[in-house]
Amino acid sequence: MRGARARIWGWRSSPPTRPADAARFGTGGLHVRLLVPPDGRVPAWPRIGGSARVDWPSGPDALHRPVYTVSDLGADRVDIDMFDHPGSPTCDWARGVVPGAPVGIMGPGGGWLPEGDPLLLFGDETAVPAILRILRITGVPARAWVTAAPEDLAALGADRRVTRSGDLLEALDAANPGPGGFVWFAARDGIAREARRRLTACGLPRGRFSAIAYWR
Repeated sequence: MRGARARIWGWRSSPPTRPADAARFGTGGLHVRLLVPPDGRVPAWPRIGGSARVDWPSGPDALHRPVYTVSDLGADRVDIDMFDHPGSPTCDWARGVVPGAPVGIMGPGGGWLPEGDPLLLFGDETAVPAILRILRITGVPARAWVTAAPEDLAALGADRRVTRSGDLLEALDAANPGPGGFVWFAARDGIAREARRRLTACGLPRGRFSAIAYWR
C-alpha cells in the first residue's frame, strides 16, 4: 500500500498457525495468496474435502483470494506491500482493516528466484515488492529498472542497482542479458505482452525470460 505496510498473520486451512510458523512462507515461492473474509462475517476457511481437494467456502462466505508478493518476513511475521489504487477490493480492505482482524494466507507459490547471471529486472509500481524481495535474497549480480514515483520506490530508492525508468520497454530494448542472464519483467498486461513479444523476437530462449501481467 502506498506509504504503508500491511503486516499479516497467517492461517493454514485450519486451525491458526503459531507465530513461529511464519518463516515457512519464506522459501519455495515469492508469492502468497491472501484469503480475505467478507466484511462483517465470521470467516469460513477452506478445508480438505473427502476427495482430497480443497473445499472453498461459497455464497455469502466466499473469500476474496488475491495473490501478493512477500516483501519481508521473520519467524513471527509476514510483510506484504500493496500499491494503493482505486477499484481494488484488497486495497479497500487494507484501508479499513482493524489490527488483529482475521485474514488467511496460503503458500508460498508462484515460482522462486529466477535463475541467471546476471538478473535483469523490470517492473512498474505493482512489481516493486517482488523486485525488492529478489534483490534482497539473490546471490548473483542484478540490476533493476522501475517505473514508479520516488515516493513509491520504498527501499529500492537507496539501492544503487535500481534505475528509475520512464519507459520499461525502452529500457528493455537497451538491456543485454549476455550469454547466461535472465530477464524478469512484470507490469500491466498489455505492456507485459509486448515485452514477451520483443524478447521472443530478439531470439532470447523462453527459458531465459519471464514476462508477467501483474494487473489489467
